[in-house]
Amino acid sequence: MSRALVWAVSFVASQLVTSYDTSTSIVYPGEDPSVVGAQTLTDAVVWRCFGQFARWDAAYFLRIAEVGYEYEKVHAFGPGLPALIAAVRRVTGLAWLDTPSTLGGKDVVLHVRSSLLLAGTLVSLVAFVGAAVAMYELSRVVLKNEKQSYLAAVLFCFNPASIFMSAVYTESAFACFSFFGMLCFELGIETSLKKITSCRGVSFEFLGVSLFFAATAVRSNGIVLAGFIVYFFFKRYLWFICASNILRVPNHPAVNATWELQRSLLGFLKHATFLWMSTAPYFLVLEYARSLYCNGHADTAVTSPDRPWCANSNIYAFVQKEYWSLGPFAYYEVKQIPNFLLACPAIGLSFGAAASYVKRVHHRPECHGKYPLIDRMTAFMGLNNREDSLDLPLVGYHSHRVAVYVWYMMALTLFGMVVMHIQVVTRFLCASSPPLYWFVASRIQKKKKFQTNAILLYFSVFVVMGSIVFSTFYPWT
Repeated sequence: MSRALVWAVSFVASQLVTSYDTSTSIVYPGEDPSVVGAQTLTDAVVWRCFGQFARWDAAYFLRIAEVGYEYEKVHAFGPGLPALIAAVRRVTGLAWLDTPSTLGGKDVVLHVRSSLLLAGTLVSLVAFVGAAVAMYELSRVVLKNEKQSYLAAVLFCFNPASIFMSAVYTESAFACFSFFGMLCFELGIETSLKKITSCRGVSFEFLGVSLFFAATAVRSNGIVLAGFIVYFFFKRYLWFICASNILRVPNHPAVNATWELQRSLLGFLKHATFLWMSTAPYFLVLEYARSLYCNGHADTAVTSPDRPWCANSNIYAFVQKEYWSLGPFAYYEVKQIPNFLLACPAIGLSFGAAASYVKRVHHRPECHGKYPLIDRMTAFMGLNNREDSLDLPLVGYHSHRVAVYVWYMMALTLFGMVVMHIQVVTRFLCASSPPLYWFVASRIQKKKKFQTNAILLYFSVFVVMGSIVFSTFYPWT
C-alpha cells in the first residue's frame, strides 16, 4: 500500500508540475524530444508511468547498468545496484524485448534504457518488500515484543525517505541486505551461543556476512557494518574473560581463562575472516578503478598515471571531494541552512532515540560492586545482560540487545553531519538504522501522545512532499 501511495503521488506530481531540471532528457529517450522517432509506444508508456523514479542520482545508476563506468566521476556510485539492475533485466526477459536480433531483425519493443528503468524500478520494489520483512523479523528477535515489531515494520513502510525507496536508488537494496544481514547474525548468536562449532549458528553468521558483502557493494558506507562483527566477537568471546578475570564481576559465571583464550583465538580467526569478507567490496572497487585509470588500460582522457588519487589508490575519497564537494564540515555554509533544516528532524530523532536508550537502558544495579560507572557503561554497551537475573527486563527498545544498533545509528548520524551533504542524512538513516523505528514504536506503545503525533506528522509530510518534490526534479533529501 505504501508503494502504491508513493507511486500515485509522484505520478500525479510529475504530470501536473513542470520539472525544475530536465537533464535526464539528455540521456533517456522517453523524455528526449530529439529522439521521438526512435521511441516505441511502450517506451512512452514506461517513461510516462515510471520516469519520475529516474531523477537525480538514478540517472547515474541506470547509465552504469547500461555501459559500465565511463568516467572518473561516476565511481562515486557503487556497482551493486547497477549489477542488480542489469541482472534483473536479463532474468526477467526485458533484454529480449530491447534486442533486435532476438526478434528476428524486427524493431525492438522498447529501448534498452526503458528496459533498464523497468528493471531498476522492480529491483527497488522487491528490495523494499524484503527490507520491510527483514525489519519485522529483526525487530521480533531483538525486541522480543510483537507489537513494537509490527509498529516498527509499518513505520518503515511509511518512512520519511519513502520516495527514495521506490526510485532507482540504493536505499531499498541497502536496507534489504543490511537488515537481513543483522537478522542472520542475531539468529546465529542465538543458535550457537558459546559453541563456535555449531554448524547451524555458523551458517547463519556466514549468510549474514554474505549479505553485508552485498550491502557494501551497493553502498560504500556498508563497510561500517563490520562494526557488528567486531562487537559480537567481543561480546561472545572477550567479555567473558574481562568480566570474570579482570573486572571481577560478582555472581558472574567463573570461566577457565586458558580454555577461554583458546576459544577466543578460534573465534578471532572466524570473525577476522568475516571482517575481510564484509569489507572486501569496498577495496575491490578501489582496485578496479586503479586498474582503469592508473595503469593506462582505459581509453578516456583521464587515464594518466599522474591522477592525484593514484598515489593512495582511493578514487572514492578523491571523487567525493573533487566532484561532489564532500569533506569534513565542507557543507557548513550559510547558503546550506535550508538543507540543514530539512535534516534536523531526522538528526533530532536519532539523538532523541540514543538519549532515551542511555537514560533508560535496563541493567543490573551494583553488579560491579564499588564500580557503578563500569556497571552503567557496560549496560550502555549491551554487555550487562545475564538472562538469569529477574531484575533485568529483556524486552522492548531499552533492552540490552538494542545497544549495538543504537551506537551504529549514532556513528552514521555523526558521520553524516560532519562529512556528507547534510540533507542526505534523512534517507541515509532511514535506510540504515532500525533503532529509529524501534524508538518511535516504543513511544506509540507507551501512548506518548504529543511525541507520537509530532513524529507521525513528520513522517507523513515527508512521504507526501518528498514524492512531489523529488518527482518534479526539485532538490530534496
